[in-house]
Amino acid sequence: MSHQGEQGRSAEGYASMPQEGVRGQKPVTTVPKPLDTAVKLMYLGAVVALATVIYNAFSTSNFRDALEKSNAKKTGSAHLSASTVDTLAHVMVAVVIVVGLLGVALWVVMAILNRKGLNWARIVATVLFAFSALGLVSALTSTLVRGSGSIGIVTSVLTFAIGLAVVILIWRKESSAYYHRNDDRQQQYA
Repeated sequence: MSHQGEQGRSAEGYASMPQEGVRGQKPVTTVPKPLDTAVKLMYLGAVVALATVIYNAFSTSNFRDALEKSNAKKTGSAHLSASTVDTLAHVMVAVVIVVGLLGVALWVVMAILNRKGLNWARIVATVLFAFSALGLVSALTSTLVRGSGSIGIVTSVLTFAIGLAVVILIWRKESSAYYHRNDDRQQQYA
């Protein structure tokens, strides 16, 4: 004869009962469609960032031209030699490539961590989107002031659009249930 619990259930029956997730719902164990789409868009963001890095790697002349325009307005000791301008152009390209590769890495890492359903990664992705919005404003302002940089605007708008879609998708109800599927377990250790 088995031991009956307070509600008339056997002790063995509790092990086979489904665990409840947030607000009495069954826990979400598979990646929901909106989050899956968001992760794919994050990988697309990485591709756009990589394409930008490749473009910038071959744009030394663009950086050099901008430096030469700026240098032409300078006189005396502020005026740079041709070799210094050339060196600065190469340094600028190297910095842009390194920063761009970090951007590619961020897109990929955010895709992986968000797919795992880590809520803090969703928050970080949202903050990174805010920086993307600032980047778009910066690119638009730069274009209005200097009158150039169409590639920068295109990539900024594209990155912003991808980021906006990602943020909308990762904050949808279905995605939130997936991110919070382990909340009960995490709260017992808090």
